Amino acid sequence: MLAAVGGIGGLEAAITLKEIGHNPILCEASDVLGGQFLLAGEAPRKAEMKLAVESMGEKAKCLGVDIRMNIFMSGLQTG
Repeated sequence: MLAAVGGIGGLEAAITLKEIGHNPILCEASDVLGGQFLLAGEAPRKAEMKLAVESMGEKAKCLGVDIRMNIFMSGLQTG
């Protein structure tokens, strides 16, 4: 199983997959998890957003999700 993004949606998918017995691989193009949600958490009075996504990243790591940083995925094909 591959979750090709490291934002909050990809983290949630990877955590759920791991919890039901799969071995997801989470690929993030940058060197930090969280995507736009993390960026939004930098705004005044939005620290809870940053905390939420950081917490999800830690949960994924603790569950043993295979997280690969600085991996840009392009040209993914389905089917």
